[in-house]
Amino acid sequence: MRLSRPCYDKYHNCPGWTGGGMYHAKRHRCDNGKIHTTRKKLWRWRFHSCDTCNVVVLPYVTRWLDPSWFMWRIRRKFER
Repeated sequence: MRLSRPCYDKYHNCPGWTGGGMYHAKRHRCDNGKIHTTRKKLWRWRFHSCDTCNVVVLPYVTRWLDPSWFMWRIRRKFER
């Protein structure tokens, strides 16, 4: 079982294809897979899996615990 952070840019894309967090995928392990979340309650708090490669994706809210995401947000505030 593979576990991955979600894609921060577009959560519906599989991190095996686009990369987890704010990074690109070093090795494409998935062929354009998707994460389906639209009809589930509390989807931001649930684990999901890709419909193509079955990688398990951490909940969307885990990005708020990632220091790299915080640093990116702080830099964006000062650039404006």
